Amino acid sequence: VSDSARTPGGRPAEAGQHGFWKEYRNIFGLLDALNLPEDPLTDYAEQGQWSPRGLEGTWPVYSSLPSLPTGPGQALFTKFLNLNPLDLLSALPLVLAFSDFDETVPGAWEAYDDVSFRDLCARLGVRRRVYEEIFEPMVLTGLFAPGSECSAGAALGMAYFFVLRHQDSFDVRWCRGNVGDRIFRPWVEQMEERGVSFLSSVRAETFELNPERDRIVGVAARKGADAPLIEFRPDEVVFAVGGGALANMVRANPGTLGTLPEFRRFANLRGTSVLATRLYFDRPLATPYSANACWGFDAGVGMTWFDLSRLHDGADWGEDVGAVIEIDYYHADVLLVLDDAAVADKAREDLATMLGAEVRAARLVDAAVVRLPKAVNWYYPGSRRDMPDVQSAALKNVRFAGDIVKTDHGSWSQEKAFVTGAEA
Repeated sequence: VSDSARTPGGRPAEAGQHGFWKEYRNIFGLLDALNLPEDPLTDYAEQGQWSPRGLEGTWPVYSSLPSLPTGPGQALFTKFLNLNPLDLLSALPLVLAFSDFDETVPGAWEAYDDVSFRDLCARLGVRRRVYEEIFEPMVLTGLFAPGSECSAGAALGMAYFFVLRHQDSFDVRWCRGNVGDRIFRPWVEQMEERGVSFLSSVRAETFELNPERDRIVGVAARKGADAPLIEFRPDEVVFAVGGGALANMVRANPGTLGTLPEFRRFANLRGTSVLATRLYFDRPLATPYSANACWGFDAGVGMTWFDLSRLHDGADWGEDVGAVIEIDYYHADVLLVLDDAAVADKAREDLATMLGAEVRAARLVDAAVVRLPKAVNWYYPGSRRDMPDVQSAALKNVRFAGDIVKTDHGSWSQEKAFVTGAEA
């Protein structure tokens, strides 16, 4: 998130867009505590949902509407333009399951963990069209994998946190610029002033255990394959990494971490891939909504797009740029194999399918393509048993932070990463 990529023309880009949902209360508290010169986030705004047929639905700003019990409020105010009432009624048993799910109750997630989300929907009688047009896009953009490859427990927990905890849980704000510039850089600078040191782009490679094999007493890291090792003698160690990175660390240390049953199960953890694109056009584009989710463009691939010309107010894109559109793809291995030019062409054509001839008439001035292979956590069926707790059971001075960590807080995504970091 904090490391910006660059386009061929030298313009900045980031690894996807990151929303700040209404339930991110601890992150909002952090932003207040940073005392930034201006609010880094946009206001809440209506969002659109699209398919190759065009606009399929809209999500309002729920907090601006009359307050109703959670569930009925979302059902009444969310507009699905092409689904009939009988189709939507078939989702009721699943919505009730979402509403009753409480991740903070011991065993709640585990009860659904071995079942795929798609199988759960089938068991509860959700019609195929409703699944394909509402729930499959939800898990593709929320959990970055299709429902057949997602734990039903993870899907229920994610949907409860982002959609059903309160009527306005799905209200979301976006950063008014690159997250690295607006949030991470001033946060890092404030921590450095308090004596914290950061070593960027340094990879931890090997771990040394004490004779009792219950503490990490040495870590060797390296900045680049040919660089000399940097050795640390730590008092405490926090693994603030994703599941795929944690699995790789265990595999790379068979004589230390790999000897511990707790860590060996982490080798099952894996990631799924994201492809982020940023398109710079020579003229303004009329976009009905600044943030949008999509379905139906590529089988098994999630998709979102954002009008950064509207979200990043005041940004200087250059005199030759009239619009900047971010298009991100999830569970995107089948797209990572394309070269940059082919990715940019595909993203532009997908946008044109939704917005029409105006996009095809615009000239593409520049484009960023950021590939993130296996970089985001994959909540596969049965993944709960492989996830770490905040405190290691085997190593007394080791803790874990991130959205792959088990916690009683019940949060998800960036909020869960922040909360588990505070716990660690």
